[in-house]
Amino acid sequence: MKSKKISLVILNLNELDSLKIILPKILKYKKLVNEILAVDGGSTDGSREFLKKNKIRVINQDKNYSHFQITYLKKNIVDAYWLGIKKAKFDNVIIPFTPDGNMMPKHLPELVKTIKKGYKMVIVSRYKDNARSYDDTWVTGFGNFMFTKIVNFLFNGNFTDLMGGYRCVNKNLFKEFNINEKNITIAIHTQLAIGCIRNKKKYTEISGDEPKRIAGKAQVNPLINGLWEVFIIITAYLKKNLYKSKKKI
Repeated sequence: MKSKKISLVILNLNELDSLKIILPKILKYKKLVNEILAVDGGSTDGSREFLKKNKIRVINQDKNYSHFQITYLKKNIVDAYWLGIKKAKFDNVIIPFTPDGNMMPKHLPELVKTIKKGYKMVIVSRYKDNARSYDDTWVTGFGNFMFTKIVNFLFNGNFTDLMGGYRCVNKNLFKEFNINEKNITIAIHTQLAIGCIRNKKKYTEISGDEPKRIAGKAQVNPLINGLWEVFIIITAYLKKNLYKSKKKI
């Protein structure tokens, strides 16, 4: 059944050094998923060619962005995510799998097993049980803790890692929650979380550590990302039908 099949989407931009370490580990589990593809944001370090050499289908993100779009809207990252969702062949999508070393492929078996139990979203939580992030700064750690608590309180959620990127999502949620290329933001994980709560969709978390980045430079700007979280949370709180499906639950 298509609904049980899984796509794994790698988002890549000049991550060759990390890919050389991470991709072989991903490929050890390639039989667990039904396709592996990568969205490349215009890499110049040979990482795109490395992916192709390893028989990974590469989708080129052929689009130029202004400084404002990259810095304040994070449009390049958001568009890469949306392109990955659109190009994924199957309903359940592990996205974004970032090849920087933060996401450990060893969690893939449990992630795949759990989504196949009928959940619509499964998060590899960095804070569930004894898991922890070794890549957090005190700013990012506190920010995630604060926003997770706020969303749980305001919307009656049950998350430990609201903003954790390592997850599998059923792509049909985007249509149900009316999330599209016009209103998707860098706070997409919070948009999906609120949508799942409001529509009583089955979601859960599994625990998994987050190691430090292997190489390269992170594109996260805690201030900008945090402001987007505030905007999405306030907007959703004021608009009670935002991300709410028109279908009867």
